[in-house]
Amino acid sequence: MDPFHVVALAGTKLDLIRQRIQQQTLGRRGHTGDPLYGIRRIARTRLQLLSPRQYTRLTEVLDGDDHLAVKVAWLIYQKIIAAYADPNRRHGKKAMTRLIESIRRGVPAGLEEIAQLGRTLSRRRADIL
Repeated sequence: MDPFHVVALAGTKLDLIRQRIQQQTLGRRGHTGDPLYGIRRIARTRLQLLSPRQYTRLTEVLDGDDHLAVKVAWLIYQKIIAAYADPNRRHGKKAMTRLIESIRRGVPAGLEEIAQLGRTLSRRRADIL
């Protein structure tokens, strides 16, 4: 798997978690004005490209206890992007290896999408690294 598809897969899992938590907290799909619906595009943006206003909006939504699963998924998504963006390929490979191992081993209950991502990345490790 090339980096584009790894990041796309992680982004898809982030979206699935965001949608699931949206459904659980409000009992419906997201609408304009809903917190998680409002950050759907911001959450898929690389951290360094966020404006201060976007970052503030994102952290305000993700800091709630109801949205902890989305925050964990977002952090993993950002770590995958950072590993591929590392100018030193060896450091990036080490970071990605550590991330794959941590996802594969220590995913808390309620994050089935991340556990599935960890299994996929672990299984495709040779292609990814």
